[in-house]
Amino acid sequence: NFYKPAYDLDWTLNQGWGIVPRDIPEEGGNFRLGDTDEAYFYIKKYISARLGLKYYVWNTKNYRLHNFYIGAFINSNFGQADFTEFAVGYVKQFNIKEN
Repeated sequence: NFYKPAYDLDWTLNQGWGIVPRDIPEEGGNFRLGDTDEAYFYIKKYISARLGLKYYVWNTKNYRLHNFYIGAFINSNFGQADFTEFAVGYVKQFNIKEN
């Protein structure tokens, strides 16, 4: 979650309003775009976290050549939730022989 090419545009459009109105007035009104020169912008852009759980079908304490998992994660920018991620995966262990 280091490279966020659209985060600048998202910040600019969504931080200008306290509550985003359904229709943006054509004459401008109280509309202002979010400022990307703020320190808080850089903190939220570069401090991200991912918290989640994976559940493996077979116990991972025993060596298994093949295993499947499901997972749920929440990704955030400086503590503010950004998006939720669900995962289904497969793990293949390679048999490494010790000499």
